[in-house]
Amino acid sequence: MAAEELEYRFQWTFPLAMSPHDRTTIYAGSQVVHRTTNGGRIEVQTKRLLQIRDDMNSVVEMIHRIEWTRKQLYDLKEVHKEDEAIVKAVDDLDEKLLTVEEELTETRLTGRGQDALRWPSRLVSKLTHLATGISTADFSPTTQQVAVHEMFQKQIRELRQKVEELLSTELTAFTSLLKEKGIANVTPKI
Repeated sequence: MAAEELEYRFQWTFPLAMSPHDRTTIYAGSQVVHRTTNGGRIEVQTKRLLQIRDDMNSVVEMIHRIEWTRKQLYDLKEVHKEDEAIVKAVDDLDEKLLTVEEELTETRLTGRGQDALRWPSRLVSKLTHLATGISTADFSPTTQQVAVHEMFQKQIRELRQKVEELLSTELTAFTSLLKEKGIANVTPKI
């Protein structure tokens, strides 16, 4: 179809502007100026994507806290490998932390191309997939996408609670063992 036959002729990168006076008014340019007063649903899409970004940052922060704690546990285990009580306590706590971490992200990646077929996607991958689906659409998120996002947010809250519980109860008990033996504490990254 020739350009002359098209009602509107948009370029690959066409001008797009939000009104400084009304955030729901958006202007787009082709050979004429287009105006929408419902935000073109772009605002709804953007708002959801920003929420997903914040959720991903929250998940990554939990992973970092777990990894930081596990690194300290490995270091303690190496230094005190002759002390069976410390080795067992490190292994027990590490297993609990790893169980939660595996719900957040895949920890067994081999990089050989078959990983996606071997193990199910974890929360980070699921959030990424959801964000991709929403960002590539020309419309606001579907009710299914919103429902899935809300389900993921619930999972994030539950996993955050698990992490906090592990770090406040299990790590505290482990720290008591270290204190009895005169060994420095493990400090979770805050």
